[in-house]
Amino acid sequence: MLPGLLRAADQNLRRGSVELRLFEVGSVFEARGVGELPFEPSRAGFAWSGPAAPPHWGAPARPADVWDAAGLIEDILVVASRQHVFRRERAALAGLHPGQSASWHDDSGRLVAWCGPVHPEVALRLGLASTVLLGEVDLALAGGRPAEVPSYHTISRQPATWRDLSLVLEPELASGSVLLALADVASPAPVSMAWIDRYAGPPLAAGQVAMTLRVMLHPLDRTLNDVEVEAYRDKLLGALDEVPGVRLRRNET
Repeated sequence: MLPGLLRAADQNLRRGSVELRLFEVGSVFEARGVGELPFEPSRAGFAWSGPAAPPHWGAPARPADVWDAAGLIEDILVVASRQHVFRRERAALAGLHPGQSASWHDDSGRLVAWCGPVHPEVALRLGLASTVLLGEVDLALAGGRPAEVPSYHTISRQPATWRDLSLVLEPELASGSVLLALADVASPAPVSMAWIDRYAGPPLAAGQVAMTLRVMLHPLDRTLNDVEVEAYRDKLLGALDEVPGVRLRRNET
């Protein structure tokens, strides 16, 4: 999908369009054995150039970057398959910037989606007037079902409670792998997780990163007690013990 989308973006940029959000859904052709018809998986692709959000008087415009593109990919994956968690990793893909691209894999390791800015060499050869972000999702591997209208639940009237996990990640470990490992841990209430802090530098070793994960529990019918919350925290730490390259950060000096 991406070469055609890049051509369309290039033509629009040459004609003065500076805010591009193009998308396409269709089939691609993948060769199989000699004499066999090609495989035709369904894909969704997009090309994005210009601001991350529509102009607004209350804030200056910010150019869209790979994190915006990654957010769009993950929105598509959530709609396409609510039953699966996909692992996001750094990626080096042909035609995309090797240091600013990402890919998503399913539990079997199959490549499901990818995105990133156009490779600088390709951009120079085409004479692109601005940065173009490209992304593509394999709809069959992502879930292959029609989009559903999101459903909403009653907001809890109970007070939320949280625990912060201060972790040290080795250079080879992506933060998404930590979330993937914790996703299957049974919780006493609906839970959300978000990275709220990041630090690199002394006394950590070169390449190590200290990150803080906030785990927020949202009980629906009653307040959780400390015993339940601490038991859940212990289960999370037990799951992290099985993940190479991550450890609980102590008071380091």
